[in-house]
Amino acid sequence: MCISRAHVRAQSLLASLCVLALWLYARVQPRAVPMAKRGKCEKPSGSQTGASRKRARHHLTTLARTSHVSQSGLAKLAESFAKDGVPEHAGRFVQYKARKERGATMTPYGPLVDTMDLPCEKKGKQRVGIQNPLAMFFQCCLVSVALSGLVMAKLEDHPLPWNVIFYVDGISPSDTMTMHDRRSLQAMYWTFEEFGQENLGREELWFEVASLRDSLVKDVDGGLSHVVKLVMNQFLFGPERSFAKGMHLQFHGQEAPTTFLAARLGCILSDELALAEMLLCKGHGGYKPCLLCSNVILKMYYYLFAGSDWPVPSTTTDMSKIKLHTSASARETLDRLAALKDELPKGQFEEREKLFGFTYNKHGLLWDPWLAVDIASTVMFDWMHIYLVGGLCHVSSRVTCVSFGVW
Repeated sequence: MCISRAHVRAQSLLASLCVLALWLYARVQPRAVPMAKRGKCEKPSGSQTGASRKRARHHLTTLARTSHVSQSGLAKLAESFAKDGVPEHAGRFVQYKARKERGATMTPYGPLVDTMDLPCEKKGKQRVGIQNPLAMFFQCCLVSVALSGLVMAKLEDHPLPWNVIFYVDGISPSDTMTMHDRRSLQAMYWTFEEFGQENLGREELWFEVASLRDSLVKDVDGGLSHVVKLVMNQFLFGPERSFAKGMHLQFHGQEAPTTFLAARLGCILSDELALAEMLLCKGHGGYKPCLLCSNVILKMYYYLFAGSDWPVPSTTTDMSKIKLHTSASARETLDRLAALKDELPKGQFEEREKLFGFTYNKHGLLWDPWLAVDIASTVMFDWMHIYLVGGLCHVSSRVTCVSFGVW
């Protein structure tokens, strides 16, 4: 029997993937430890013998049984206790009270954690906690030597205003395979583009704004788009507290605020699903799959535009035929859709929504006159989902395996 080289390479690739899967499986499996009754392990003191060290290690394996704690989390707790001692009181209420006290820390721009009212349809007005961006950034610069040095260095290299990157993503502490996940959250973060690509790879420089229950967000008219608009208006770029109006920073070691900083919305970064919910773009639910392209039409609907030279099918490989939205054309499209809301019957208006590629909502982020979000210059797709998670890497690997006959 003749075996082609391509088939041999495919089998080798499949074997390598199997080895990698087995290695990952072995890494995530918990190690079995002998069961022991709590309270039988003695606390080591002074110089430890071999037996006492063994009992101490045995004690560590029993700490996370009542309430699950990861091994890395347990290690950090043990290191903290060894360095700072064990807190006298550590109950859930004590922890809650400590968080409230820390969140109430006052700055010239308000407390670190503020509140905002969500106009929910079923549950009525719901008050949620929001991390005050201006107050948090002021406090971090005040207490952090590293952040103070970074901001001062970047201010010398980059003129004002700086550019704020706003990121939204769905997260969940539950199993990702859960059918009805009631614990899923919509998490919002922000940072400055001027920190640079290398520094933006550090999670410490991504500041949280809010983490809200997905069920609560969906209960708001306009959903995530309305919620993001409220957050930006009240805490980031609104008429009262705003990076656009600017703030004065007090760096570590200084006695008073001395440095002025102003910023604007420079980038909205998310995966495709979050962008669709935040900007109310239809994607594959309309004729236009991409909110940044003005003339790309889904292949299945391309026949509706036969005879016109303006649209191109989504399967085209000639990039010169694709026309991107400009700031003016994107704003004109959104304004035209808003004007047609009261002019057309419901059925005709829904067809226009599919044609324009957006779902109109008067509470939507893109129709807020104060923010005036420019999607042509600010929207950016999350590269992780484009190239890795469910993106080109997964698609290319599957196509390769299918072509070799090993899928």
